[in-house]
Amino acid sequence: MDFSDMIFPLQLHAEFKDISSSVHWAKLHTTRNGYEYAERRIYDFELLYVKTGSIVAYLGKHRYPLKKGQMLFISSGISHYIQVETQPEAEFLGIHFDFFDELEILIDQDIIVDNETVDPQLFCKEPLIQGFEPLSLQPVIVPSPQMIELMEVIVDEFNERNPGYDVICKGLMGQIIVALFRAQFNMTQAAHTLYGESIIELTKWLSIHYGENCSNSSLAARVNLNEDYLAKQFKAVTGTSPNKYVQMLRHREAKRLLRESDYTVEYIGQIVGYDDLHYFSRIFHKWEGISPREYRKLSFIY
Repeated sequence: MDFSDMIFPLQLHAEFKDISSSVHWAKLHTTRNGYEYAERRIYDFELLYVKTGSIVAYLGKHRYPLKKGQMLFISSGISHYIQVETQPEAEFLGIHFDFFDELEILIDQDIIVDNETVDPQLFCKEPLIQGFEPLSLQPVIVPSPQMIELMEVIVDEFNERNPGYDVICKGLMGQIIVALFRAQFNMTQAAHTLYGESIIELTKWLSIHYGENCSNSSLAARVNLNEDYLAKQFKAVTGTSPNKYVQMLRHREAKRLLRESDYTVEYIGQIVGYDDLHYFSRIFHKWEGISPREYRKLSFIY
């Protein structure tokens, strides 16, 4: 069926209160270097977060390289395909969803558009919210650590399928959507300040290099600002201090390594930027409420 005259993504004027998102698929998956996802269209939307490695994504006629710490917003109806560039593989968090609870999925394949049997009525709509740009306008995103933690919980809930999981996924997905719009607003506001764009670039650098020296003095030198002024500008853009922002990034990665690797706690601390084991344990306990070793034990239980 020909649907070439349709303009994607379809859009609908809405308010935040109108959003009632459903999660259709959520998974942590790994793809080897050289693998190329076949070109396709989807009826819903997808958030694809690059946990490790790097990829090149093609959305329509546009090419987007993405690396660890970046996320891709894939719109309903947009032709796209992805190439993995990292040796030996890349790791992703992927979530398929809609904004208005408008697509019923019986099997995973219902998400993919079959050009032979396409149903134009199934393409999900993107909200147009007054005062905000459509999320599809800037498809490459640097998500906050909190946003990634919400995605990880959705993936766990969706795959464990405990009673009420769909309600939890709906609520968490709503939080992510609002966070995406708020981040856009904050970045837009920040870009109009004298050093806003520099701070935005600094957060992108931190999403990859959090394990290196991230003291206020080194970060200030990187953007050529006074330490105190850096802290003030950084909080204006991100809502938190440079130190807490780095701790959030390190804590998220430490939890992942504690769950998914057999590295020693001391080595994990070094990977994420803490050379002193006792200091690492103290900071981890501050964020999580338990020690790294206790967290690892609980991850094996559940």
